[in-house]
Amino acid sequence: MGADTSAAAKGKPRYRAVIVGCGKIGALFESEAKRAKPASHAGAVIQNPKTVLAALVDTNPKNLAAAGQMFPHAARYSSLSACLKNERPDIVVISTKKPSAEKDFIYASDNPMYRLTSKEAAKILTL
Repeated sequence: MGADTSAAAKGKPRYRAVIVGCGKIGALFESEAKRAKPASHAGAVIQNPKTVLAALVDTNPKNLAAAGQMFPHAARYSSLSACLKNERPDIVVISTKKPSAEKDFIYASDNPMYRLTSKEAAKILTL
């Protein structure tokens, strides 16, 4: 195996990302063997050498537990406000459905970071 050429190995900072909404596109599609990888937002974050998955956020305990098993190094939160306060992420990926997505995006907008949202939530926010 060759030398580690990741951003972390080169001493470059890694962006801390959190996933809000741990349903299918947020995290759970990653467990489906037939899907091309990365198959979820969380999968894309961990695959990128410039990012680290800092936390998972979901109000659905079942989805949060399942995603937590798949990504055990990520902290878990049922509250976006607690996550933002404790983790201070650089990137927030919002994978929730309306109307939650709109509320989550607006809340995250009050904090200095990058925000990414699903197509469905983006439609709501551009109206």
